[in-house]
Amino acid sequence: MKQFVLIDFVVDAKDNRTTKENRLMGRRGANKLHPDDAYAVEEAVRLKTKHGGKVTILFLAEDATEYPYPHVRDSGVDETVWLKKETWHEDVFTTASMLSEYLKEEEADLILTASDIWGTMIAELLEIPSVTRVLDVDIRRGDAFLKRKMEEEEEWMKTSFPLFITPPPQVGEAESTFIKRLKIAVQTTEVKVDHRLKGEDSGRRDAGGISRASYGSDQTLQNILVVGEIQNQRDQCSYEAIAAAERMVGDGEVTAVLMGEDVRAFSKEMMAYGADGVLEINHPLLENGTPDSYAQALFKVLDDYSFDRIVFPDSPFGRELSARAAVRMRSELMTGVTEIERLDGGVEFTVLPSRRNSLEEKINGEAWRVFTIQSGCFTPGIKEEKKGWKRLVNMEIEDLRMERLDVTDLSHGYERAGV
Repeated sequence: MKQFVLIDFVVDAKDNRTTKENRLMGRRGANKLHPDDAYAVEEAVRLKTKHGGKVTILFLAEDATEYPYPHVRDSGVDETVWLKKETWHEDVFTTASMLSEYLKEEEADLILTASDIWGTMIAELLEIPSVTRVLDVDIRRGDAFLKRKMEEEEEWMKTSFPLFITPPPQVGEAESTFIKRLKIAVQTTEVKVDHRLKGEDSGRRDAGGISRASYGSDQTLQNILVVGEIQNQRDQCSYEAIAAAERMVGDGEVTAVLMGEDVRAFSKEMMAYGADGVLEINHPLLENGTPDSYAQALFKVLDDYSFDRIVFPDSPFGRELSARAAVRMRSELMTGVTEIERLDGGVEFTVLPSRRNSLEEKINGEAWRVFTIQSGCFTPGIKEEKKGWKRLVNMEIEDLRMERLDVTDLSHGYERAGV
């Protein structure tokens, strides 16, 4: 089995030289492998030990000295590939594009990374299945059985190879993150991609009744789509996403999309909390769906309607779908938004500290089109006299690459969950 592990590093807190201008990979400092990346390496080595094959570590940097050699264990790792870059662009979409360009030629069976955003974006660009927050992997008869953590629950999924997986965040330290010796061959590969591609206008219609201005020509006229999450009693985070969208929309319209087996009961609530209209997608495979089923439903909306921006809850559901939407829209993705302020020069967003940046940050977000909203940061309010429109989106969900399983013990087989 041919495996690749995509790794990042964090600047050691004792030598943090992060600045606003130089805040992502490529900055100088004491390079240290993130514990989640170390865990991904450990999992790849475990699978290699059991199933054979080759494990390659893949990292992107301006020069090889940025690679965190002292913090990567070499036991079982066959090779490290350094993808050389001349400059660093701050958006994750560019990074995913550069990495996918290399991986397209490698014919990997399994790709692992600690970033659910990276992983989902790259898998979408490669057109292969991706499963995030994976706790356990069992390979049988050429299929992958994956134990996945979702909020407080766990579920099993079955899918095929090639495959992209990510572990849940902060799953724990690897068995050994320090090494006594390092014997890894490093090869240099230069990758050039045409990033920041913009999709062509395909004549899509507006969701509501207003005329859509060309993106960027009138920042006071914005059509914003809020992707509602009603599974696992997460409807409150959808109301918060509407509250955030209202701060961004200006004189435009906020449209919510709901996906489930029967979402009619939730449409009225979404409008009561501020949505101008609701697109309803009802299908049995969306009751407790897979990432593929929800992506198919969302892409149907993006194909049929025009939106300037898309807002998601910052949940496992929202982060996974937002990464897919960013690839579809060829857009940058801003995650963990905690505050939004409209200024004369545009809209300013405050985002949470991340593994790449230890400080909360303010960003002028006019060029960004896809966002996730941090739970608990925006207070939703009921508009008692709010009236809106509803539209039913008819579609078929087919060619799913993964399925949810009702599994108690894989040694006794499995039953397919749901329809």
